[in-house]
Amino acid sequence: MSMNVLRTKLIEILLVLKNLNLVQVSTLCKFSRCEENILCQNLEKFIKETEDDELEEVIYMVQNSSVNEIENFCEQRQLQSTQIISLGCLFRLLLLQGMLHEHLNIDQVMKLVTELIPGEQQPDQQLQILQHLKLLLTQLLPEQLEEICEDIKINNDEKLIHLLGEYQNQYILFSSLKQLLSMELEDIQALHNAIPKLQDIQLIQLVQLRQLDPLDILEIRQLLSPNGDGWLGLQALIEEDEPQPENTLTLQIITQPPEKTVYRRNLRPNPTIMVCGDDRNMLQNGEGLYLVPVLLRCDTLTEVKGKLTGNQPIQVKVGSALKFKKLKITITSHQLNETMYCLRFELRKYRGQVNSDEYD
Repeated sequence: MSMNVLRTKLIEILLVLKNLNLVQVSTLCKFSRCEENILCQNLEKFIKETEDDELEEVIYMVQNSSVNEIENFCEQRQLQSTQIISLGCLFRLLLLQGMLHEHLNIDQVMKLVTELIPGEQQPDQQLQILQHLKLLLTQLLPEQLEEICEDIKINNDEKLIHLLGEYQNQYILFSSLKQLLSMELEDIQALHNAIPKLQDIQLIQLVQLRQLDPLDILEIRQLLSPNGDGWLGLQALIEEDEPQPENTLTLQIITQPPEKTVYRRNLRPNPTIMVCGDDRNMLQNGEGLYLVPVLLRCDTLTEVKGKLTGNQPIQVKVGSALKFKKLKITITSHQLNETMYCLRFELRKYRGQVNSDEYD
């Protein structure tokens, strides 16, 4: 990639971030392990005005150096270390965007992260597996790929075992590679084309994604959308029959709570809710949106106070899926004349720090 192209892409992803709200930007910065607020560092001016050689050197430095080394480098060059560290974060987000939007479609991303990276392995072992897969796929010709795929369909693993040769962790590699070659041919070809092109940082990012809930992966991908609709979050993936009225927020149930539950046990599957709409002109400084679960009795639809735990107000951002993992009902139907219960999720607006003690 030429420096002119890189410069343009850095400016473009900076504009993507500027279109998000602060909570969404914070989500991406946290994933990219950047403590600085990238939008406060005047990066656009630095990217536009820095000479090619210096910009290339800075980007190399932030990829391959520790924080102390970066600070020493900045002191020697009379640069602001917070700005340079933020540039490194921006560059990593650019690589993440390229991997999630240019190299692979959304289904291939999810298959790569959730099926090819074994979840029972530690992150460093997961990274080694990806590195070996990258090397193997780099050496594998398309014709060989199709031959092995045909053999796998008839349960013949001989060529696959021969391909792995003397690789360490051969069994784990065998499982991941066989999983890959058992996919649809279109997905196999896409991953065969994409994985060898990934940089080391992108392999590390794949391991990071493997530690997340699938909904969080989808959200991060959507926040980095180059189409300017990243601020919508997950709601951009939901087809609505009717357009949302302006200045209106709605709740979308992603995962329903169970029809039956055991007294004093966590509700499983965990109820998962998403806020849809546009809150960009609805909140003033210091205000935030919070979701609060409320327990109701079905016969009168009145609240059953004090009998639901794990229902503290949780701050939520538009387009994100919020999972309630610790909800417990502490009263039985028999204790209230055999009535059934239901949950109501209330979207509330609070200013400042919310005291959640009363909800325990």
